[in-house]
Amino acid sequence: MPGKAAKKSKRDALKRHGTLNPHPNAVTDPLVETGDFFDRDDVVQVKYEMLRRVTVDEQSVTQSAAAFGFSRPTYYQAEADFQRDGLFGLLPEKRGPRRGHKLTPEVLDFAIQLRASDPSLRPLDLAAAIQERFAVNAHPRSIEGALRRQKKKTSLNPAAGACKTAPEILISAYEDLRQAAEGSSSRGLGMAIFLGQGMVAWMLACSRVGSTNPDNARRCQTPAAPLPNELRGEIVLVLATMALKQAPEVHP
Repeated sequence: MPGKAAKKSKRDALKRHGTLNPHPNAVTDPLVETGDFFDRDDVVQVKYEMLRRVTVDEQSVTQSAAAFGFSRPTYYQAEADFQRDGLFGLLPEKRGPRRGHKLTPEVLDFAIQLRASDPSLRPLDLAAAIQERFAVNAHPRSIEGALRRQKKKTSLNPAAGACKTAPEILISAYEDLRQAAEGSSSRGLGMAIFLGQGMVAWMLACSRVGSTNPDNARRCQTPAAPLPNELRGEIVLVLATMALKQAPEVHP
């Protein structure tokens, strides 16, 4: 069990990433009592495990949401974010003016597709198209703001680029960590980062590795920030695991 200094260091890391759970005591699921791996302070992990209780363990949404300290609407929002962006979709949104409720994911996707097909379209044009398609009266400024936030979110999401870790690989890597923590597997790599700094630090470490495909690596123009020496060994292990997962099987 980690000491007070280690716990404080991890909480500080979670706070830096904006993923410190504001209501850790509301998490009552038995998982948080099983060891150091499941941390009620890590809101990204808490959200993922909440979703997992329903999809894997077939628990009801009401029961799972309550056990992890969330409401049913929060559960469904987390589910939609996860389906769209993977683990990075579970990152808390920054505080500030909330997105207009009229701009649902479906409406926003429609606007994104329109803008992609014709970049000359103004927010006023998009508002008219949305009104015609969905009978929704969205303000042009709201549309422009939502598109700007979506573009920023995509550019900052390490799972979105061709030279980054694919969402499904990242989820699989977390499941390996989870099994290792439960003692049913020895494949949990990156555990030191995960336990010491939290889920997002581990996710970012995986994304820094980049793609194991040389063509993708050459297309990645932005160099990753240097990692501390003590983390490099863990990153090498993560890279090796990703390479093994992507390599084709060879049969004699």
